[in-house]
Amino acid sequence: MEIFETILVMLALILASNILQRFLPFIAVPIIQIVLGGLFFAHFTAHLLRTFA
Repeated sequence: MEIFETILVMLALILASNILQRFLPFIAVPIIQIVLGGLFFAHFTAHLLRTFA
C-alpha cells in the first residue's frame, strides 16, 4: 500500500510541476520536477528518520 501511495504522490508532483510551469514559463519543467523531487525526498527521508529513530 505504501508503494501505491508513493506512486500517487509522484504523479501528483508531475501534475503540480506542469501547473507551476504555466505560471512560471521561464523555468524549464525538468528543473521544477527536480526541485519538487528533492523536496519530496527530503520530506520522505525526514519521515523515515523520525519513524526509525
